[in-house]
Amino acid sequence: MAKKAKHNHSIGDIVTFKFFDGGTYSGKITHHTYTGDNVESLKTRFDMPTYKIRVENQKGFTIYPCITDQRIVKKDKTALQVSKEFISRPDYKIAKPIKAAKATKEELALDAAIKAQKDFLNK
Repeated sequence: MAKKAKHNHSIGDIVTFKFFDGGTYSGKITHHTYTGDNVESLKTRFDMPTYKIRVENQKGFTIYPCITDQRIVKKDKTALQVSKEFISRPDYKIAKPIKAAKATKEELALDAAIKAQKDFLNK
């Protein structure tokens, strides 16, 4: 068995790649694979690392499997940069704790009435 080749890109990296149809797409790496690992009739080639990339589009998303290092044009962002951008978004910051509201006179009177009924039933 050949020695496993190392993947040059990490899971979560945003990369731009050229697909077989000639189009250039940009997406996020979701899985590390090797050539032939999902086909039973082929021997897995551990010397050829491949990637599964998810590309967002108008209809939702498209998964592009078996993208090799030769097809990846450039790395747009690393997984660390993506996570830092996600954490620093203002709508995901931790909200301030909410102070407990003070009880109104009506609530206090209602609580007193409930306590009186419980005391009456427990006699």
